[in-house]
Amino acid sequence: MRFTTMDFVNKILNLKGIITKIRFNVDGKIFGAFVFDDEIYGAVKDILLNREYEYLPNFELINFKGKKILDAGSNVGLFSLVASKFAKKIIAVEPHPKNYELLQTNINNNNIKNIKTLNTALWHKKCKIKLYEKMHSGSHSVFPSSDSRHYEVSTTTINEIINKFGDIDLLKMDIEGSEFEIFKKMNKTVLKHISYIVAEIHSYGGDAGQIIKFLNNNGFETQTFYPPIIKKSFGYKVEVEGLVKMKILRWCIYTISSLARMKDKERIILFAKKVKQ
Repeated sequence: MRFTTMDFVNKILNLKGIITKIRFNVDGKIFGAFVFDDEIYGAVKDILLNREYEYLPNFELINFKGKKILDAGSNVGLFSLVASKFAKKIIAVEPHPKNYELLQTNINNNNIKNIKTLNTALWHKKCKIKLYEKMHSGSHSVFPSSDSRHYEVSTTTINEIINKFGDIDLLKMDIEGSEFEIFKKMNKTVLKHISYIVAEIHSYGGDAGQIIKFLNNNGFETQTFYPPIIKKSFGYKVEVEGLVKMKILRWCIYTISSLARMKDKERIILFAKKVKQ
């Protein structure tokens, strides 16, 4: 079994996938969220501290005031919670039943009215698929593993969501490898209804170059980065309370990674902006 940086960190911090609560401040608005603690060095770090999906200025959520966002692979809703401060509407798609339950709880506890949740998987067609549980609560996927249980989940498509909710200003995708089948079989006319895309591309799922080529050939300008990607200056503030041990460990790991010029080659953060109408 492959031992990852997250495995190492979770072991050091004694994180076991149990539910814990975090608090964070988005430009003066306080949020509380229940998360699985094995994602403190995952989704919490990436979305709230590193803010990977907002690395490029045009993709900062403050630019989407009054806009519509599709959060595919919402997990327990951290990205959607932050986006709710600015966007007119967020469609949060999450297939895993436990993650979805916390997603709903986090929306209700924060009294948020502009997030619509869908307990389904984003896929290239409407059907039933198997969702396999992985070691970490944020990595469940359609890729099977011999020792994991699975759930049968229903699917939805980007086209169906657009038909129901209208054009998408920002599509955020973190769907653990399913992105390859979606882009491979996507009708290019769907892209006419999307303005910005930020996606975490997982190398185990296929060739990221094919997704980039498809987007470039259909009116999008793309940029890609290997994590960690961190910048210090944003148009608005996100501050996470507590989690001191994680923050210190993050600083140590990232300092060493920077000095050694180490990158996570198993993930690519893809930014795509429509340039042709």
